Amino acid sequence: MQKFHSILFAVGSAMLVATASLLAEIPTHTILLQGTVVDDAGKPVADAEVYYGGHTLAEIVNPERRQRTDEHGKFVLPIPAERFHRGMPLYAFSPEKERLAEARPKLKEGISEITEFTLTLEKTRIITGTVTDGTGTPVAGAMVGGTWDTPYPSVTYTDKDGHFRFAYPEDGIRTLHQVFAVHTELGMDYVETEEGRGLRSETSPGSISDGPFSLTLIPWQTYPVRVVDEHQTPIPGIEVNAWLQRKPGVDSINIWIPILSVTDAQGIATVPSISERTYFVARPPAEGVLMPDGSRLFFGNTDKFSTDFDPSEAIPTLVLERRANVKGTVKRADGTPVAWSGITISRHNLCGHGIQWSNANGEFSIPWAKAGELYDIGVESELGAAPGVFAFDVGDGIEERRLDFVLGNGIRLHGTVYNPDGTPSEQYLIFLFEKCPPGGCPDGVVVRQVSDGDKPNSGGKYEYSLPAVGRIYDISVSSYVNPDVSLQIADFAVNGDEGEIKLDLHLQPGER
Repeated sequence: MQKFHSILFAVGSAMLVATASLLAEIPTHTILLQGTVVDDAGKPVADAEVYYGGHTLAEIVNPERRQRTDEHGKFVLPIPAERFHRGMPLYAFSPEKERLAEARPKLKEGISEITEFTLTLEKTRIITGTVTDGTGTPVAGAMVGGTWDTPYPSVTYTDKDGHFRFAYPEDGIRTLHQVFAVHTELGMDYVETEEGRGLRSETSPGSISDGPFSLTLIPWQTYPVRVVDEHQTPIPGIEVNAWLQRKPGVDSINIWIPILSVTDAQGIATVPSISERTYFVARPPAEGVLMPDGSRLFFGNTDKFSTDFDPSEAIPTLVLERRANVKGTVKRADGTPVAWSGITISRHNLCGHGIQWSNANGEFSIPWAKAGELYDIGVESELGAAPGVFAFDVGDGIEERRLDFVLGNGIRLHGTVYNPDGTPSEQYLIFLFEKCPPGGCPDGVVVRQVSDGDKPNSGGKYEYSLPAVGRIYDISVSSYVNPDVSLQIADFAVNGDEGEIKLDLHLQPGER
């Protein structure tokens, strides 16, 4: 079989590393996440595996993402600053106790370390089974795991007899969609748990819900894939891998095949899969692509980002759209970086809204900005305020654009969100649409998201820092609890001479 560049990493044997020695080896560009794993009685759990999440199988099984707790349940997990972000999941698993923990570290704005974090192990479901090859011989070292609403939080490897066991959450919310097995040399198989019998599995329908699962590896097939730009120019150096739809035509959890190839000078990569019904995905490098003419271009996702293999087409083609390369920083006036600030982005024509977060060094990037378009960009921060930037030209995808924000003392906007009956609203979402002063800049708005609405607020209270300059806002408030109530305020003026503004927001029926 042709050799492929594999991004699988074998998970080595458990090692308990003393905290002091580990701290001495941590480079300065990492986020230091320290904490404890406890059971449901609050007692520390030794030898539990702690790891942080990713989007691909290779990221999940990477041993650099994993640590074991010591005899006191303590762990020290260094995470590269560029990978640490708001919403990043963290997991812990104890094979001995058959318990799994899942949580998201709460990042305090401006603080680049989390010195103490607790993961509480909860009841989990243990999945077991066997992996064999086409002759029925047990396969050792095959990677096995499952997919559900959050793909791949727990994977394992088969033993010498081809047996496996792994865990997934048993919280009554998530459903195990698939059980899969991957061996980089021998092939892959997976079982559709919700549909009864799997596509290529010998597991009987009567036992598929609870296992044990029996998976027989299907040998890899190889397919050439071409990657070009919008002018049909081949793009070299693009990583391409395959993924299998859970069910054709259904947007749901899918399996990423953790083997990738890189396009050559003609933009062609040879990619392994186990089915002609395969989607191929190209992932451009973040630093851009060096093209044959010497230019360095930046590409990103497009509507034509992946394609089915069509036997009637000699080589399927992926067309990558050129993207802008926008980077910047959020800092205080003294130059101190501000971690975890929200960078709010909206197209200048008011179409679309998104948020990026500054990392531990106060740096941010806008990876989805389309080359040649204008954007309105602002900063949401609890630590200060910066005026929005209107009609920002993100560039042509060749030259890097810089956008640096300096937080100054803002105007404190605060108050309480009330329901129509006068009680405080515990879950709400507030958007401030920063409007351009007449004649002050091109028409546009900067969308500032004041509250994330993920968790109940304390007594309905909110607080935000507005730029201490003349600004006009449209304010939109909605309730997560009651979708039939909302509030719209147009042309709310902030003159710039107030130290603080108290504004209570009273939700009303039928305003949405």
